[in-house]
Amino acid sequence: MEKRRSGTETRQRTEKLNLRLLPSEQRALRMLAAQAGHRSVQAWILEAIGPHLESVRN
Repeated sequence: MEKRRSGTETRQRTEKLNLRLLPSEQRALRMLAAQAGHRSVQAWILEAIGPHLESVRN
């Protein structure tokens, strides 16, 4: 049985974007992501902006 690769060996997203938030904004984003069924704010944001990214992606 071949071991599956995980973590950084399969990660395709390498760029980072920093965003400054108020503590209340961060709490709100985490709550909204959780309510939408996402484990992270990143996943929630990427789902929300996915169609916009596709329209401009090279």
